[in-house]
Amino acid sequence: MIKNMGAFNRSKPANFDGVFDWDFLKEGGAFGNTRIEPFDFDGVVERNGYFLVYETKDEGKEIPLGQKIALESAVKTGFFIVFVIWGKTDCGRLEIWSRDSETGKVKYKKMDESSREIVLEYTSRWYEWVDGLEKPVYDYQLKSEIEKLKDELDRLREAAKQKPETMPPPNYITIKYTSRRRKNQDDRQMVLHGPQPPMQMRISACRKQLKFMADSK
Repeated sequence: MIKNMGAFNRSKPANFDGVFDWDFLKEGGAFGNTRIEPFDFDGVVERNGYFLVYETKDEGKEIPLGQKIALESAVKTGFFIVFVIWGKTDCGRLEIWSRDSETGKVKYKKMDESSREIVLEYTSRWYEWVDGLEKPVYDYQLKSEIEKLKDELDRLREAAKQKPETMPPPNYITIKYTSRRRKNQDDRQMVLHGPQPPMQMRISACRKQLKFMADSK
């Protein structure tokens, strides 16, 4: 799917290790009745679950529509920022695509004059920003935590219905948790004792945490 092999050979992607022919996917109808074709990143780095993508074009060349849609969709997730650089041997023009935190749309910072020093500066800014961020929490992780909280809420409701003589001592609660000291080592159950808040307070706190996590999805 290389449109211009001569131009490709003059400016190969970072860490280029050969050409793989993707034509069999399109010819085999992998993407249905569409014009979708795989494309590569000229450069990409990751830090804490966030990605910086570099896309380079010859001067005067525009980004194909399909590639533009794919890159914009990635940016809208909030995990990607794209640097579009015009100039295969030097940085003549630069666009930085990022997600607008208020609208969720892609915003474009355009610089008609750029240089390697400017690309270096903005790359360093990106790294300093994401290096201080926690790794993002994905939907499947939220769902797992919500299910755990629901189970805990059900358990607390059942405990609240029990007769006083079958309840745990009023000032203590047994807490079980899993501690993995080393990789490839069996999980070990440890039992601790600590103050027990009133049952209704625990149920209320569990409900609040459930609501917060559901609203965060």
